[in-house]
Amino acid sequence: MKKTYFLLLLVAAIAATAYGWRNQEMEIRFTGLNVPQLEQLRALNLNGEVSPLGDAAMYVIPDELKQVDASGLIYQITIPDLNAHYSGFWQQSKVVPNILVPAGYSTYEQIIAAIDSLVRVFPNICQKIVVGKSMQNRDICVLKISNNVSVHENEAEIVYDAGIHGDEVGGPENLIKFAREICANYSSNPDIKKSVDSREIYLYMMINPDGRVSMSRYNANNVDCNRDYGYMWGAQGGSTAPCSQQEIRVARNFFLSIQPSVQITYHSGQEYVLYPWGFTGNTPPDRTHHAYLANLYATNSTYTTLPVYSSYATYQTFGETIDYTYGCMGTTILTEEISINKQPSDVQGYYDKNVPAMKILIEYAGYGVQGIVNNAATAQPVTAILSVNQGFPFYSDPVVGDYHKFLTAGTYSIRVMANGYTAKTVASVAILDKQTTAVNITLDRDPAAKYAWGYRVVSVQTGGTGNTFSVLGQQDNLYYTLSGANGLVADMQYPIENISGKEITVFISGSTSTYTCYAGQAIDGPWLSLGTSARTDSFDLAAGALSSARYIRIQGANINLDAISGFKSYLTPVLSSPLTGKAGAGIAVFRTNAGYAIRLNGRVQGQITIVTAQGRCCLHACIDNGVYLWRPPGRGMFIIQAASGGRAAIQQCIVAE
Repeated sequence: MKKTYFLLLLVAAIAATAYGWRNQEMEIRFTGLNVPQLEQLRALNLNGEVSPLGDAAMYVIPDELKQVDASGLIYQITIPDLNAHYSGFWQQSKVVPNILVPAGYSTYEQIIAAIDSLVRVFPNICQKIVVGKSMQNRDICVLKISNNVSVHENEAEIVYDAGIHGDEVGGPENLIKFAREICANYSSNPDIKKSVDSREIYLYMMINPDGRVSMSRYNANNVDCNRDYGYMWGAQGGSTAPCSQQEIRVARNFFLSIQPSVQITYHSGQEYVLYPWGFTGNTPPDRTHHAYLANLYATNSTYTTLPVYSSYATYQTFGETIDYTYGCMGTTILTEEISINKQPSDVQGYYDKNVPAMKILIEYAGYGVQGIVNNAATAQPVTAILSVNQGFPFYSDPVVGDYHKFLTAGTYSIRVMANGYTAKTVASVAILDKQTTAVNITLDRDPAAKYAWGYRVVSVQTGGTGNTFSVLGQQDNLYYTLSGANGLVADMQYPIENISGKEITVFISGSTSTYTCYAGQAIDGPWLSLGTSARTDSFDLAAGALSSARYIRIQGANINLDAISGFKSYLTPVLSSPLTGKAGAGIAVFRTNAGYAIRLNGRVQGQITIVTAQGRCCLHACIDNGVYLWRPPGRGMFIIQAASGGRAAIQQCIVAE
């Protein structure tokens, strides 16, 4: 018994010390640094927050402090032991609030309970989405607020996220207060009701819940999650690979699934609004729109002054949230640093400073251009790549076909591409200030299409030159020059099938160094080599013993990557007429270029079974949100059978060619 008790104590002790701040980590502060000194500080590659005005708070262990000493920069140690400083933070808050634990802050458990309470009291406009688990197995939750909250509609999505740095506790507090205010006033405030009824609002309360529990910047692996995203990843903050951490994979997958028009990510440690890029001082193609929203937020807040900068102007960072969602999804995104003190005593006061700006972002998320991309022959939704005036690409929804892009007033050209379709350009699209221009787009099937082309860049290591979106779509002699050991990963949209011969072609522009082509069935690998080359070349999936692969990774230095294609044997499934079913109570099957969207008419929940014409069952699944996305395993006839709520089974036939 004593031995068992000792082991339990040992396990508890290990669990208590397994995460938090790094061993002997401290906070140091700099004041009044000039531009050359800021460059010195940037070159040290430390974790922390920097103001362009010359003030900085950095988090260092003893070896890093020696580097600071060697640089000659003057600093002050403000917190000598961060682990000791935050020890017992949440336990103390349950007794008597003191200077370390301001009144009004909520534990992880209290925030989750608040989400549950809102869903229970306001079920018609609130939905709790558990998007994944943290390293310590805590639920990572998003609160969706919208009318018809259980389904996706043709509405602009906006994301508010917080808590990626666990010690920056103010951001999650702002979001839960915001959720309560929206829900409590939905029925009585016409402006709030209009926002909720016309937008899909997502409140991602705590990206890094383990960090909040331990009051640490890091997750349970001592990694700074805001240096772990895959776009322009640069091995900062303890990150060992692009999207190496569970919390960031969960966040990335969620953002990719909804593709928000506008996003804002909340931090503490300074007071300013930032926009992309963080990895470079180069001007992004969509800077006008980012800067407009950043200034809109600043002027509608009630701060005395709230400066606006590009993220790079404060401190060069790699693998940040704002670079990922803009670089990979075309989202107009901001970072808001809400307070210099990471745990300010006036919790409500900082919420009051931000809430007018938070509300106006919901309104502006739907301004600009929106529409639906459809198949010209069938009127079914098409998953398309769109770009405005050669800006970063954004995407239409695979089920509804809708797209939304915030734009400032002006005249624009919209380029639309989709695998299996003929590309189209819509010119002279007029956008008025504070208005939405609807542009519905129809695409014609390309009967000669046999290949899928790069659909989205999902990961790229920093150090390259050019625009990463140059590698998407068909070969056009526009390229991105790769650099770095992790290279670039392209999502081909479809699994590329292993057929007889070589299925993957990598298009290179001009002379180049040797590169390696890898393939994988999942976004994070594992990666299997298909071979090397120093020119435009084709590769066989059989070389990696793969039956199919959706993701292609190109690795090498000084590689002028133009495009990637993969053989796709069926891009045009054909839908037949229903076999049976009552009007208004049947199965609606929508054809997308990603497969089929199966909807139970008039019902949200039910069960579907899909069998071949020979009677072999190839799928049995539950539909929980009204729609199920399905890709046929091959060609042929399939019968979809569905039942719900005790109703008789209905069925419909599709023929995949």
